Amino acid sequence: MKRLIYVFLPLFLAGCTTEWVQKRSDAEDLHTAKASCEELAEAKYPVKNQIAQGTHYESIQEKCTDKSKCGGKKYREIMRPVTDNSIIDVNEDTREEWFMNCMEKKGWHGKMKVML
Repeated sequence: MKRLIYVFLPLFLAGCTTEWVQKRSDAEDLHTAKASCEELAEAKYPVKNQIAQGTHYESIQEKCTDKSKCGGKKYREIMRPVTDNSIIDVNEDTREEWFMNCMEKKGWHGKMKVML
């Protein structure tokens, strides 16, 4: 069992990052390009938080009052809807896409890199 922990723990702790690769010899300085593109993307698509609702079902045990409907058991399992609320930035994906396109125009290509 401990061996499995040592095998899977690094996978749970892994993350992803974007590695920037220069695609043109006349590319703008990386830090300057990133700062410029981030500022422009933020101005064009600012953070716009909205409440998103979703529903999932959870199983609960309910005391059975009519055993003929419960197969002779004392309790029956029923599914109850539960509403979830979360706040999402509706512009996040568009802003990220615009930023990536801006970096491409400035001579940089973003590659996803897995960090272990």
